Amino acid sequence: MRETRHTSRRNFLGIAGGAVGVSVAGSLLLARPANAAENAQLDESDPTAAALGYRKDTTQVDAAKYPRLMQEGQSILRAGHVRQWDPDDLQSFTPLRFAPPSLMKFEGRAVVTDPDCFGVGDVAELFDRDMGGKAIMAVPRPGHNRRNDYIATSVMLLDCAKLKHWDFDKDLDDLFAHRFDYI
Repeated sequence: MRETRHTSRRNFLGIAGGAVGVSVAGSLLLARPANAAENAQLDESDPTAAALGYRKDTTQVDAAKYPRLMQEGQSILRAGHVRQWDPDDLQSFTPLRFAPPSLMKFEGRAVVTDPDCFGVGDVAELFDRDMGGKAIMAVPRPGHNRRNDYIATSVMLLDCAKLKHWDFDKDLDDLFAHRFDYI
């Protein structure tokens, strides 16, 4: 019998992205190619924006681009318990945070945020942050959920070139095969 190692998505971030730096809150999923001009505006017709399914009006996002996430009858491991996957659940977007590196051909940086985060400044400034050689910047929240190593993944800055080992399709396979915990 094959041993299955269960890991959480937060542990996965620590393992997959290396050490995590500290960042501040942001806004929507944004992407910037490696050599983008200063203060570039993201346009829906931009090839990277189109690949990410970026829409200025989020009600127009095409869920059909992510059929694995829309399938009913799947289950996931969440907090150590098997639960039915609900494509209409408010948290069903969460796995999409692992898609930008491959969608951007592992080039440039991406700012990924949950839909309930709001930017109160120019989030484009995040792209110019010194990541200190790290692949991921996020906010540590020691003590949250009674864990000293908790990292808030609701806002992340990703250096896509350093995340070439992220395989979105395989990650979905692992999620639905209960090889890592959704929490």
